[in-house]
Amino acid sequence: MDKKDKKNKKSQYIIHVDLDKGDTIYDEYNNYTLAKAFADYLNGQANKSNPYDEITINIHTNDIDERDKSHIKNAIINYFKDYLRELTVKETNSTLLSFIVLLFGVLLIVIYHAFTSQLPTVVSDIIDISGWFAIWEVVDRVVFLNSDLRYSKRRANQLSKATINLTSKN
Repeated sequence: MDKKDKKNKKSQYIIHVDLDKGDTIYDEYNNYTLAKAFADYLNGQANKSNPYDEITINIHTNDIDERDKSHIKNAIINYFKDYLRELTVKETNSTLLSFIVLLFGVLLIVIYHAFTSQLPTVVSDIIDISGWFAIWEVVDRVVFLNSDLRYSKRRANQLSKATINLTSKN
């Protein structure tokens, strides 16, 4: 196997879930919707994996029929697809807000340079500092906040594409 094949080969990360009788993975108010606590558990386990691993979720439970298997698989996949959409909206809104704040910061700096001789020193300094502060906020948002969102999106995408195996304990 050459170097290119090694880079393209994804490793497998397996999450084991052992459900006993009475355990539920569904939301208490909406059947067939994944419970947040269970989703948090899966997300926490996925955080231990490499961001580019393929995830397999093995769920061991008591007697389960094909219809219930289908509902469980759909609940898990749909939960993380919805979460991925939510994160995408947050990232889009953050990017739009960053662009607006950047324009505002640049506008303040342009105003500072255009009118610095006509404004009192204190006012022109406040305009200059405010412009640079706005630009720094954009950098902070893009570098730090959006990187967290991108990381969460990668995890949600991994889990939305996970292979889910349900097996009976018996």
